[in-house]
Amino acid sequence: MRDDGNDPGPDEAAELIRRAAPGRCLGLTGPSGSGRTTVLDGAAPPDATRLRGRADEAGHPLLAAAPLVGDSPPDDLPAQLAAARDALGEGGTLLVDDIHLLDPASLGLVGAVAARAEEWEVTVVATGTRLPVDWPGEQLT
Repeated sequence: MRDDGNDPGPDEAAELIRRAAPGRCLGLTGPSGSGRTTVLDGAAPPDATRLRGRADEAGHPLLAAAPLVGDSPPDDLPAQLAAARDALGEGGTLLVDDIHLLDPASLGLVGAVAARAEEWEVTVVATGTRLPVDWPGEQLT
């Protein structure tokens, strides 16, 4: 994150996340070690659902998304989305740290949830060195 007047600094980014209305998607990008996780931790509502991408889990489909999908079959996106909606509830918040390290299946599910954020009235906030090309929300750096 740069604090050069054009992009929000860490405190402003945390405040934007805290005040994000349901139905909104925010992405916070920056290089490794730039404080993205610290900002996310400082802005996280206590009841938020948290996912974290990990390079060592990239070969395990949906492992990162387990808090959202529960026991849903790995090849049943409608069941996964129903489980995710139940897990988040109305007005819920999904926080995804290091989205660039998610396995493809978890990334696809997060993208599907983000695409439905307005309809489901949930807030989705992701951090990473980069966001997916089709990220549906605002990007903060």
